[in-house]
Amino acid sequence: MTTRRAEIVLPGVHIVKSDPAGEAYSVPRDAPLPFVTGEENLPVFFAMQHMLELPAAGPFSLVLYGPTGSGKTHLLRLMWEILRAVFPGDKVLAATTPDFVRSLTAAIDQGRTRAFRAAWRGARWLLLDDVHHLQDYPAAEMELMNVFRRVEQGLMRLVVTCTRHPIRLQGLSAGLRSRLSGGYALPVEYPSPAARTCLLRLALAQRGLKATPAALEHLECEFSGPAGPIFSLAANAAFFAGEGMIDLAAAKRLLKEMERPVPPTPSQVLRATSRHFRVPVAELKGPSRSRTIVLAREIAVYLIATVSRKSLRQIGKILGGRDHTTISYAFRKAQNALKKDPCLRLAAAEIAERSKFQYQKTCSSINR
Repeated sequence: MTTRRAEIVLPGVHIVKSDPAGEAYSVPRDAPLPFVTGEENLPVFFAMQHMLELPAAGPFSLVLYGPTGSGKTHLLRLMWEILRAVFPGDKVLAATTPDFVRSLTAAIDQGRTRAFRAAWRGARWLLLDDVHHLQDYPAAEMELMNVFRRVEQGLMRLVVTCTRHPIRLQGLSAGLRSRLSGGYALPVEYPSPAARTCLLRLALAQRGLKATPAALEHLECEFSGPAGPIFSLAANAAFFAGEGMIDLAAAKRLLKEMERPVPPTPSQVLRATSRHFRVPVAELKGPSRSRTIVLAREIAVYLIATVSRKSLRQIGKILGGRDHTTISYAFRKAQNALKKDPCLRLAAAEIAERSKFQYQKTCSSINR
C-alpha cells in the first residue's frame, strides 16, 4: 500500500518528514500534543481515513496491533474524537477490554444481560482497547462474536487494539481470530528517529522550553522505541530546569536526576484509583462495604504499599485510621486477586502508571 504524505488529512495527526530539521509545526502551550509519527505509520492513517470517508464501504473493522507504548490507545482516543465530530448523530462507544468484561460480569450477576447487549449493539461505532485480554473470559469473547454479526451485516463499525496480529492471538478462539483478521489489520510502529526528534521538541516547547542543538542531540540519544519516555523527560525538564533554554550541561544534569525517580505519593495513587474505579476518594477512606469500593480500596492498599512504598501502619492512617491488621488483610486479598485475574492486573498497572503521570504533572507545574 503506497500513500503520499499529502493525502493523509486527519485532525490530531502530524506526519514528520524523513528530515525534521525544517519542520515548523508547533502546538500552543498546554494544548494536547498530536500523534507524531514518520511515514512508518502511513498505512494505519490511510485505513483510518478510509473508514471515516467511506463508512458505508467495507471492510467494517480495523485492528491496530503493536507493542506496548506504540500509541495504539492514543490512536483509539483520536478516532473517538474524530467520530464524534464528523458523525454527531452516530452512537459511538469506547471502552477498554477490562471495562467491557466488568460490565458484562456485572450484567450477568444482576440479570441484566439483555440490557447490556442492547446498549452495546445499539452503537454505530464500537472502539475496544486491548482486545487480547479477552482470552481469559470466554463469555466476553462470545459476546464480542455476537457483536461481529452486526459488523458483518454493515450495521456497526468496529475498531480494536491488541499487542499482536489477531491471527497470532492464540488465547482467543479461532472464530474470533478469523473475524478480527477479516478487515484491516495493521501494525502501529514505534516512532522513527525523525518523529522522536520532532516529538521531543514539541513536548519541550509545550512546557515553555527549548534545547540547544547539542543538548537536543544528547537527549535524543537516550530514547528509542516508545514515545512515553519523551513525555516523562519533558515533564521532568519543566521541574528541574524551569523555563527557557536547556544547554548541554543542563541536559546531562536532567538525565542524571531522572535516574533517581521519586515514587508517587499515596494521594496520587488514591486519585488514580478513584478515577479508574469511578468512586470518590472519600469513599475509599470511608466505611463503605460496597463490592466495588472494597475492591478499589484493596487495590489502593496494594499499590500504596508497592508503588508509594508505605508501611501498613502508614496506609492505615491514610485510609481513615484503619488498623494495620485490616490493611494487611486487604493487601493479601488484593495480592491473591491480582494473581488470578489478568484484567485486574491490567487495571492495577494502569492505575500505577497514572499515579506516576500525576507525579510528573505535579512536578512540571511547580515552576509555573
